[in-house]
Amino acid sequence: MSALAVSVIFLTGCVWLRLLAMRDQFKEFDTHFFIERPNGGLVLGCRDPVIRGEDISWMVTGPPTRRRDDGLIWTWLFRKEPIPGETTDLLSRELALAVGLKNDLVEKVIFPDPVLKVVPAEVVIAMMRALGTATIDQEKRTALAIMRQPTQRLSIPTREQLLRWFGKAHLSERDKGVETLTFRYRLVAAEGVVTEETTGPPLVTVSFRFASDSNKPRRFSANLGGNWISMELPR
Repeated sequence: MSALAVSVIFLTGCVWLRLLAMRDQFKEFDTHFFIERPNGGLVLGCRDPVIRGEDISWMVTGPPTRRRDDGLIWTWLFRKEPIPGETTDLLSRELALAVGLKNDLVEKVIFPDPVLKVVPAEVVIAMMRALGTATIDQEKRTALAIMRQPTQRLSIPTREQLLRWFGKAHLSERDKGVETLTFRYRLVAAEGVVTEETTGPPLVTVSFRFASDSNKPRRFSANLGGNWISMELPR
């Protein structure tokens, strides 16, 4: 085995160890995290940061689309793949993942206001808390969490609300009364970065699974660079 291959395996293992450490922190959410609501958005602050900015680049298989001049805010922008006949509205057809860094560690995750218009802040926070229950399979590169219904009932977006925000689905599948809607996005490269024509920009998919008796999703899944994150949602 080449030295390069050994290095890749070693670095990948380190990433998973840090992800596991963060999962364990989510189990004691209020000890390790705090919430801020600046300008209508939502910020998840990390008191004991363990994830690196480069770990996120590894997960989405690409560097951030933009970095603030001081290098402390990294943003990955994902643009919906065009669908014939669908009107392009980039404001609601783009997804953003932004983090704040300190000493190369992620000390905050930033959810902009547009995201909260489709997924309320209390739902985002409940999802973050649920990550403490995640079962992680390093070999399969999957994480599955179960979100419990808190005392105050959550406003899970309906099928109509999701379609109004995400637009037409790239794939709609039905199997035994279960419908799955899948949306495809591509990572927007930083200015001056050229993507190889043979591979294209890294792909991200977002899926929602609905039971036949409900117009609210029962499961949310995201595929980031071959890493699957799935969450069972409360009924």
